[in-house]
Formats: sequence, C-alpha cells, structure tokens
Amino acid sequence: MQLPDNIKKSVVFLAMKNPVGGYVLGGTAFIISYPSKIDGLAFQFLVTARHNIEKFLENGLKEFSLRVNCTDGTAKWVDMPLDGWIVNEAKACDLALKSFSLGDNLDWDHYHIPYDAFVDSTFIERWHVQEGDEVFSVGLYKRHEGTEKNIPIVRVGNIASMEQPDIPTKFGATRAYLIESRSIAGLSGSPVFVNLGAFRAQRTDVDKPAITLNLPMGGNSIIFGLLGIMHGHFDIKDEDSNKSVNEGIGVVIPAMRILEVLAAPFFQDQMRKRENEMLKRKEVTMDTPFP
Repeated sequence: MQLPDNIKKSVVFLAMKNPVGGYVLGGTAFIISYPSKIDGLAFQFLVTARHNIEKFLENGLKEFSLRVNCTDGTAKWVDMPLDGWIVNEAKACDLALKSFSLGDNLDWDHYHIPYDAFVDSTFIERWHVQEGDEVFSVGLYKRHEGTEKNIPIVRVGNIASMEQPDIPTKFGATRAYLIESRSIAGLSGSPVFVNLGAFRAQRTDVDKPAITLNLPMGGNSIIFGLLGIMHGHFDIKDEDSNKSVNEGIGVVIPAMRILEVLAAPFFQDQMRKRENEMLKRKEVTMDTPFP
C-alpha cells in the first residue's frame, strides 16, 4: 500500500513536562481544517482522544506540549495552555478538539486533514465503505519516537465492523468502528484512514475525496478518507500469566463525531466572530486628515 506523504505530516505528538527535566510523550493528535464562509480562509483544529487530555488534568497540569516537525528536518517543542478543549456532548465519546492555528510558525512541516476527506454517511454510501476495507492509523510509537524529528508509525488492518452504537468502553457504551489492527500505547488519538484502493477511484460519476494519491504507472489513483480517531483496544486475560493480552481489535471513534462538535452553536459562534474580525482587517482605512 502506498500512502500520500502528507498523511504522515498530519500528526503531532502529545507530551507533558517532566518535573526533573525534559518531556514525557504519551499520545498523538492531528490537525484538521474546516472551511470558512470567507474565500481563502479555513479554521484549524487540533484533535485527539479525550482521555489524553484528562490524563494531563489528572496530573494537575495547566499546559501541555506538542512535539512538531520542522521543514529543516528537526523537531521542536511547543507549549500550549490546557484550557479551550471542547468535547462531544456524548459522555462516552472519547474525542476532544481545540482551536488551533499555525500562525507565524511557517517552519512547521505539517498538513491539515481537510473537512471533505471525512468519512460521513454520504461518503460511506457513495464509496461503498464496508467490512474488509483496508484501514491504517498513523501515530506515536513510544519505544521510538524519533531522535532528530518525529517518526510516526503506520499500522495497517481492516474494518472488522462498521459503526455500532453500543461498543463498551471505560467511558460507557459509545458509537464506534471495530478494526482488526492492534492499538498500542501512544496511538491514542491517532487518525485512522480508510484506503479505498484504485478500483473505486476509477469512478467518474462522483467527485473524489480531498486525499488522493496519483500512481506513477498507468495513470490510476488511490483515494483515502478519515475514518475516525483511535480510542484503544480490547484486552483479554491470559489464564496462565493472569496478564492482559491485546486481542488485536481496535476501537475507532467515527470522524462524523468531529463534525457534530463543529456544528455545535459554541463553535459556530466562535467561527462567525473570527470571520468578522478578519473582515474588519480587510476594511479600507480612510486617509482623511479631518477629525
């Protein structure tokens, strides 16, 4: 399977400061973009699993840290306030979003997953997404995060079950996909993509999603969609050792749940305010000397 280079650039690593110095890495987040009503403007958000943020709060922290890649081939640490995270109103939905902007950080080597690459009900029906389709997650491997820069790993699997309303989690029953892929420590909050392959990409009757890889041979292309956010996995007790063993089934919070949060009045109001601020900046100043 070939991947577009941008997909691995969509993730950043989450960390907390170590009291004795340095940082402790613990999870993954990714950047999405959401269209504005103003041409040429898009809103950016940081997305991760809610339990990652709750771990920071449990440790009494007021800020968290990102390890981000830069265009010069290195990584740097960025400290951010812990407030401002918004969660899905559904208590069991393991999802958190924070308004985010690269601002003047032009040296960051990162990619925003666009809104029109999200797998929603229309996407599923149009592209016949189903059990058996190939999926992959991109995120932190805690045993080797990379020395000079972030080295996200790619774990590949298949959809084991389409979205179900009652998947049991520590937060309670929630809507989620099940995938045949091992989620491990560090991958919580990782984006999970579905690979629709080259065959479905040959359709000419519908527009293709935003994430497309054009193959060098034959002129074909492969299309991808953001299926959701990695929550965790199911364990089973090993009778001999009495230890928990990863069953190999991962739990993925649907990307549609992100859209539910962005459609909430709070976020819509914030985006309208931001747009008004941008419009005011574009207003022409009158050059009259009179008071």
